[in-house]
Amino acid sequence: MRYQQTKVTNYAAISEALAAGLAQHQAGQYQQAEITYQQVLALAPTSTETLHLLGLLALQMEQPVRAGAYLDRAIALEDTNPVLFTTRATVYRALGNLIEAASSYRQALRLAPNEAQTHYNLGLTLVALADLAEAIDCFRQAIRLNPNFAEAYYNLGLVLEQQGAETEAETAYRTAIRVDPGYVAAWHNLGRLLAQQQRFDEACKYMEQAVQLDPQNVDRLFSLGLLFWQSGRTRAAAQAYQYVLQHDPYHAAAHLHLAISLEKLGEAAVAETHYRTVIRLQPTEGTAYHNLGLLLNWQGRAAEALPLLETARQLEPTSRRVYDPALVLPKVYQSQAEIDQWRQHQINQLAQLEQAGLRLDPDQEEYAPNFYLAYQGFNDKAIHETIARLYVSPSELFVPQPPHPDGKIHLGFISAHFKRHTITHLNKGLIANLSRDQFTVTLFVLEDKTDDLVDFLKAYVDHYVVLPQSLPEARQKIRAYRPDILYYTDIGMEPVTYALATARLAPVQCVTWGHPVTTGLKTIDYFISSELFEPPQAQAHYTEKLVLMKGPTIFYPQPTLPKQRQSREFFGLSQDVHIYLCPQTLFKFHPGFDSMLAAILQGDPLGQLVLIEGQVQQWQDILLRRFMKTMPQVVDRVRILPAQSHENFLNLLAGADVMLDTIHFGGGNTTLEALALGTPVVTLPSEFLRGRLTYGFYRKMGLSACIAHTPTEYVEIALKLGLDPIYRAEVSRQIITAHSLLFEDSGTVQEFEQFFTAAIHRQRT
Repeated sequence: MRYQQTKVTNYAAISEALAAGLAQHQAGQYQQAEITYQQVLALAPTSTETLHLLGLLALQMEQPVRAGAYLDRAIALEDTNPVLFTTRATVYRALGNLIEAASSYRQALRLAPNEAQTHYNLGLTLVALADLAEAIDCFRQAIRLNPNFAEAYYNLGLVLEQQGAETEAETAYRTAIRVDPGYVAAWHNLGRLLAQQQRFDEACKYMEQAVQLDPQNVDRLFSLGLLFWQSGRTRAAAQAYQYVLQHDPYHAAAHLHLAISLEKLGEAAVAETHYRTVIRLQPTEGTAYHNLGLLLNWQGRAAEALPLLETARQLEPTSRRVYDPALVLPKVYQSQAEIDQWRQHQINQLAQLEQAGLRLDPDQEEYAPNFYLAYQGFNDKAIHETIARLYVSPSELFVPQPPHPDGKIHLGFISAHFKRHTITHLNKGLIANLSRDQFTVTLFVLEDKTDDLVDFLKAYVDHYVVLPQSLPEARQKIRAYRPDILYYTDIGMEPVTYALATARLAPVQCVTWGHPVTTGLKTIDYFISSELFEPPQAQAHYTEKLVLMKGPTIFYPQPTLPKQRQSREFFGLSQDVHIYLCPQTLFKFHPGFDSMLAAILQGDPLGQLVLIEGQVQQWQDILLRRFMKTMPQVVDRVRILPAQSHENFLNLLAGADVMLDTIHFGGGNTTLEALALGTPVVTLPSEFLRGRLTYGFYRKMGLSACIAHTPTEYVEIALKLGLDPIYRAEVSRQIITAHSLLFEDSGTVQEFEQFFTAAIHRQRT
C-alpha cells in the first residue's frame, strides 16, 4: 500500500531512519523504535507511514488513545488509504467502541472491497455487536474472496450455530478442518455441535482429534471428559479427568467430575477422596458436599452424611438440597434406639420443611423417594402423607375423555423396572394373561432395555411406550394413549414414577405391592393387596382405598429349576453343618432379629447362618459389627457369600436346610423361589404387608407349620427343621405338594379383570 510522500528533501536519510525504526519495532525494542519514529516524524511531519507505524506501536504498547491520535492525523492527511482505516478500526476495538470500529472497516472496504481479511474483521466486530445476519454476510464474502480462509469458515460456523442453522454450521466447521487440518478449535467445536445433537460417536472422534492436536490444553481435555460421560463412556471420562489432573492437580472441576465417574464405576473409596479434595480446593463448592453426603448416606454412614448435606443446603438452598437432609437414614441400624432416633429426626425435619413452606417441583429437580423408611418396622402412613403434601401438583388439568371407540378398557402398566427385575417377575404373568377381548394393554417404560423379559413383555402388550425423560413430555405421552386405568406396579423405589404419580393421568390410578408401602398420594385411588396378606383394620396403613383380593395378586410363572445342580461345596459350605439361609438384602436385617438368629445358632451347634453380601461393603461391615455386640458367642458361624447368578442362587436355596424370613420386611420373590424348590421358609408375620407376604403364601397353600406367632416360636420352628431331617423332609414334601397353588393362578387374573371393570364402571357412573 502506497503512503503519501513527504516534502523533505533528504528522503534517503528518512527512509534509512524509518527502516531502522521498523527493525527495532519488529525486534520488540518499542521505546527505541518510538524515539526513532519520532525523529523521522520531526523531519517529515506529513509522513502517513510514520504516523501509521507510531499508531501500531502505541497499540502494541497498550496505549490505544495515543494510537488513535496518530491514526486520526494520518487519515486527515490521506483518507484514501484503506490500511489506515483498518488499523483505526483495530484501535476503536481496543477502546471498546465497536460501532466506530465497524464504521472504519466499512470505509476500508469502500476503498478496497476485495480485502478478505477486512471483511472477516468486520464480521468479528458485528458478532460482538450482535448483528449476526450481517456478520454472516461478511464471513461469506471473505470466503468468496479467499476460499482457503479457515478462520472465516470457523467463525461462520459459530454464528450459524447461534442462529440455529446447525446443519450449515456443521458444514462450515468441516470445511475449516478440510482447509486447515490442524485447526484445533474447529475440531473441538464440531465435536461439541455433534454432541448437542446426541451424535456421540462422531462427537468423540472430533474432540479426541482436537486433544491429540493440542494435548496440553486442559480445557479441551476436560471437555472431552464431559463428552465421554454424556455419551455413557464412564471409564473413558474418568481417564480424561485423570489426564487433566496430571497437567493441573488443582483443577477442582476435574476432581469433582472424576469423583462422580468413579462413584458410578463402583470405586466409592477413591471417589470419596476426590470429593474431599474438591472441598479442600473450593470450600464453597456445594455439589461436592452434596454428592459426598449422598455417597456416605448410600454407604450407611448417615451420621457423617448429614452435616455434609446440611452444608450443601446452606451453600445453595435449592429445594432438592433443602429436602435431602430430611431423607438421611442409616441402611443397617445398630439398635432399636438408633431407629427411634433417626425416625424422630425425619419426622421433625419434614414438619419444619412443611411449616417453612417448602415446595418440591419434580419438573425442576429430581427428588429421591423415602425408600429406606419402610425397613424400620412402623406404620409410615403419616410420614408419606407429609411428603406428598410437599410436592407441587403438575399444572396441566386432567380432562376426562369418553370411552374408547373399540369398547375396551385401556390399561396402562407403568414402572421403571420392566426389565430383568423382581417387579417384572411378579407382574409379567398378569400382563400377558389379561383378556384382550376386554382390555387393551399399554406398557409405559422409562428406558428401552433389551433382555429376555423385555422381549417377553413386548410380545404380549398392545403398545410398548418408552417415555421421554422430561416429566411434562412423559405426562403428555401417557395422556395421549388415554388409559382408562393406570396401574403402577411400584411407587417409591425411584424418583420418576413417584413424580408421575403426583399427577392425574387416568380416570383410575392404582398401585400394588412392588414397594409394599402406601404412597401418601391423593392421586392414587387404590392399593391392590390380598386378604391373604393383610391383617384386620389394614386400611389404617394406607391413604389409598385398600382393595383386598382373594388371591395373592400375582400370576407367577412356575420357577425354572436349575439345570445343573451344585453341591454345597461349590459355595464353600460343608455337608456336615445345618444351613440356615437368610438371603435377603442386608438392610432388611432389623436389630430385633438378632436375638432370634443368636438363639437359633446357640440351639444348634452345627448351625451356620448364611447371608449374601450387600451392594455396598459398608453394609456388611456395619451388620457384622452389630452381630459382634448382639451375638458375640456365635458370630463366628455367620457366613457371608458373594452375590450369585440367578442359577447359582437357586442352587443355594435348594441346598439350604432352612430359609429364614426376615422380620418386619420379609421376602416376596425369594420366598416364592424357595417354596418352588421345597425349601422350608420360617416366617413371623408382622403388623404390615411388607412383613406378611410369606405368611400369605403359606395361607394360600393351606400350610402353617413354618408360621410363627412369637419370636420364641420362630426359633423353635427353625431349630426343629434344622435338627430333624425327617421332619424337614415331611415339611418339604408338603410344600412341594401344595406349591402349585402359588403359580400361574388364573383366578388372580380373573379377579383383576373384575376389579378393573368395576373400578372404571364406578368412575364413569
